Amino acid sequence: MGENVDFKSIREQLKAYIENPALEGKESIDAVQEVFSIENIATSDMGVLFNEGIEFMKEHLCGACVMAGGQGTRLGFDHPKGMYPAGPHSNKSLFQLFAERILRLNKLSGVRIPFFIMTSLLNDAETKRFFRTNDFFGLSEEDVIFFSQTGLPAMNKEGELLNNPDGTLTNLPDGNGAIFSVFPVHELESRNIEYVHIFSVDNVLVLPCDPIFMHYTHKQEADAALKSVLRLPRERAGAIIARGGGVRVVEYSELPEEEEDCTPFTEANIANHIFSTVLMKSLLEEPLPYHFAHKKIPCEEEYEPQEPNAYKIEKFIFDALERSVKTAVMRTERHVEFGPFKNANGAAKDTPEQGQQMLLDLHHSWTGAHAEVSPLKSYCGEGYVF
Repeated sequence: MGENVDFKSIREQLKAYIENPALEGKESIDAVQEVFSIENIATSDMGVLFNEGIEFMKEHLCGACVMAGGQGTRLGFDHPKGMYPAGPHSNKSLFQLFAERILRLNKLSGVRIPFFIMTSLLNDAETKRFFRTNDFFGLSEEDVIFFSQTGLPAMNKEGELLNNPDGTLTNLPDGNGAIFSVFPVHELESRNIEYVHIFSVDNVLVLPCDPIFMHYTHKQEADAALKSVLRLPRERAGAIIARGGGVRVVEYSELPEEEEDCTPFTEANIANHIFSTVLMKSLLEEPLPYHFAHKKIPCEEEYEPQEPNAYKIEKFIFDALERSVKTAVMRTERHVEFGPFKNANGAAKDTPEQGQQMLLDLHHSWTGAHAEVSPLKSYCGEGYVF
């Protein structure tokens, strides 16, 4: 649990939520109006955009941050998810693939991109040990910065903190939005970092500090940006929308009736964000609001609750968009940049095997060969297709 938690404020927010949960996020929504799509851009033009982005990064320093607090339990893997062997032929872990993509950018740009890794109390020690054992995958040790996600106890409807069945205080993950309360912003300021690219650990295709994405954000004079993919019909994914005069993200359950092709809400959120250091600092000084989920949580009073008995307290990273002066949106191609590892092999979708095949298919489109390409040789096809 983080320090200086204002439980009085949390209790007040919980009370308001219980009294009227319908007030949360019920403003009218519209389709987001301005989206820069790199789908179907000619290969030569992609090369131009990429090279422009590399030049931009020489003058405007960026950092990469992976949200890696989760375990690989749903994948049948009893270790931090970032340790999962993701390379289809190499068996490189997700962490190694991300690190080597950063190394490739370092070589192309001549700068050193810091790699921030948000762990959790559950996997912090094992994650750090994994990086040290593997010599930080070629990155400088001082450029790999670990920090841990915090947790919060569960509350009952009276606002009382709950204990576990063994008498210890409950301590549940407090959501990805808690990143802003624990992020080492001083590292950004001391390194003159202007933007941070924050992404989820479970996407094997993610491009840390994508130069095209970073440059586009800057050209739009935006202090936040989201990368999207085109939503599939009836896809149960969060959507990027317009609400309250700005860009927002809502869960699929909040969307009104839509057409079969997902119009007008076409942009799927893929947990791929850019935030300026200025915005990050402001979010540290003025934290985001809490959200509450009514869940079955084992406690001293109920070892095995049959009905929801308590409230999990968490923050959502996309609430930061409400503090943004301008949020840019860039759509990429699903098969190029979104290969999530969410379910164990054998499931219908979002499995490691499917993500690995997507990576092989992508590399085949670069080389014509059915072989995995090391990120140290190519970040996104440069040297092969442009």
